[in-house]
Amino acid sequence: LRLRGGYSRAIRAPSLADLYVGNSVANTAINGGDPCSFDSGYRTGANGAKVQSLCAAQSTGAGSATFSGSPTVPVQSGGNRLLQPEVANTWTLGAVLTPFRGLNISVDYYHIKIAGAISSLSNGAIVADCYGAVGNPSFSGSNSFCQRIQRDPSSGSILLLTSGLFNYNSI
Repeated sequence: LRLRGGYSRAIRAPSLADLYVGNSVANTAINGGDPCSFDSGYRTGANGAKVQSLCAAQSTGAGSATFSGSPTVPVQSGGNRLLQPEVANTWTLGAVLTPFRGLNISVDYYHIKIAGAISSLSNGAIVADCYGAVGNPSFSGSNSFCQRIQRDPSSGSILLLTSGLFNYNSI
């Protein structure tokens, strides 16, 4: 019988590309369309009135009943000079049992927690978390996901959706 275990702490600093790669904008489709369009499932679902209020707060056109969303929107992505290093704490435990020659039985356990993981959100996740009860339970326009969506004040169409890199709380 052999027992093994370990603990480690790892740190990964953001790469030069993570920090300084230039911003680029590309037109990308939003799955399910614009949540502020009159026929959106977000506006007709269980939280429809809250979503409609959020749309109206973001733009007069986005709150109107006749607005129809565009299938593609400009999405900006790029580096972020404010990124902090990722920190991971890892625990491993294991046991190996050799009851007779030629047979090894192994059991392993891993627990890995990463704080400040560097990643980006998809445009669909940004939209879902702004207009959904999970990412924005108060349906507030000041929510961090909603701040990534810029709308035309008169038409309500999405002018720019900002993706880019940031630090997650934990994984």
